[in-house]
Amino acid sequence: MDHTPVFDRLKEIMETIEHCIASGLQLPSLILLYTTIDSVSWLTGNKSDEAVRKRFTRWVDTWLLKSNSLGCSSAELYAARCGVLHTLTSDSDLSREKKVRRILYSSGDSSPSRLQAVADHIKPNEYVAIRIEDIYQAFKTGLVDCLEQIMNDSPRRQEFEKRATRYFMYLNPGDLKAAANSIGLG
Repeated sequence: MDHTPVFDRLKEIMETIEHCIASGLQLPSLILLYTTIDSVSWLTGNKSDEAVRKRFTRWVDTWLLKSNSLGCSSAELYAARCGVLHTLTSDSDLSREKKVRRILYSSGDSSPSRLQAVADHIKPNEYVAIRIEDIYQAFKTGLVDCLEQIMNDSPRRQEFEKRATRYFMYLNPGDLKAAANSIGLG
């Protein structure tokens, strides 16, 4: 199977996340980042009926947090994902129930340790501060490692290839015209 369209979409998304981070667009960076982690956890998963939370946290534990200690848990990242994607807040069922800390974000030259110190002074143990760039770098590293393993594991590769056919794809106008011509609709 030609994986190029899937890899093209992932490359396009990664470049857009990098653009948002470099431009100081923190909320769009987080929306794209959490959505992409979610999508990749589905694309590279091995259980088609696995619940979103379980799939997301499994991928984060296995790949994103594998060699990068962000100072948070996969459940905290999942709760942050829920807050950002559903309400554009830090609120989630898990954070409201005090099962996880809320994530505070720093970016650029802003120090997460200074942000953490302020948060601890105001509400100890309720927040964890993380740089957006650090989440992105951990994701990028995890994604490369995950894809390398899948490409070398025949059963997982087959499942990946099956899911890849459902991944978002599009034709540019030239390709669309050529496809229409090839079936007599030109």
